[in-house]
Amino acid sequence: ATTVTLLSTTQTNLTVAANPALVNLTLLGLSEVYTTTNTTTLKNVDITGLAGFTNEFTYSVPAAAANSALITATFKGAIATVAINGFGDPTTKDKLTSVTTAGVINSFTLNNSDVIASISLGHQAFANSTLIVTNNDGLLALTTSTNKLAVLTVTGNTKLAAADFASYTTQPTAATAAITVSGNALAYTYTNAVAGTPTTAYVETTITSAALHTLKAYVAAATTPTLSINLDYIGATATTLSSKMFADTDAGIEYKKTCTATSQPVMAAGALGVDDVTIAAGTQVGAALNVTTTTVTLNDAARAGINNKVEMTRVQ
Repeated sequence: ATTVTLLSTTQTNLTVAANPALVNLTLLGLSEVYTTTNTTTLKNVDITGLAGFTNEFTYSVPAAAANSALITATFKGAIATVAINGFGDPTTKDKLTSVTTAGVINSFTLNNSDVIASISLGHQAFANSTLIVTNNDGLLALTTSTNKLAVLTVTGNTKLAAADFASYTTQPTAATAAITVSGNALAYTYTNAVAGTPTTAYVETTITSAALHTLKAYVAAATTPTLSINLDYIGATATTLSSKMFADTDAGIEYKKTCTATSQPVMAAGALGVDDVTIAAGTQVGAALNVTTTTVTLNDAARAGINNKVEMTRVQ
């Protein structure tokens, strides 16, 4: 049969051998773990998950992308895990052009797709949300839909220039949020820090990024999130945020104050871009301040992109 409509099934019951020409697959109430093996013929899947089950749907191409026939994929209802894994062959591209989601999906992965250009997800999560979008060579735009962020990984999508993460508003109930964004084509502008003097305040770096700004409110509200974020372009020029931060003028700012074993100055908030601190001679406060008996040196630029909540305050 080229078209199969079932309530639910597993890969054991719907094999290539039994259905060598399967083109269209509709599951009306998926309650099983289904991993398709019909990658060379299956073009369209429409999966509705049944609530209350640990149900999964996985499409994985085992060989070259030429063996992938999937064009459209629709998921709705209640599904614990959805994963679409291409082969990532740059010479024989796969055919997936449309992914549509609705209902609730706890974990969604799109990996190694070659031609899909835009994803605007429509599902929610019924527990902590995992979204993994990686190594999709043709992807230009991504819009998320879930909240309760537990894992957000968007990496290696080399043409991804637009991303909207504003759907994330709620902390996960039993997990620390882990956000990893890098290796895409997300643009930003960067304004270097201005050194402080004994009479003028230090002016910290500002980073302007439409994509990253959509995450700012969530990160500010989340409890100790794990961040690994690196933006990639200034205009049309490939320039990683980490390289700009490393080269920023505040990597070489020295704010001179006498600091001895018996006299430790108190630096005002803003003068060094930090909260009020009293510095003891010969000690180190945090990773940004290195103290000797004569010099306080600010060096907060040598970071791998944005990796903490403090630096997210720079984003505009």
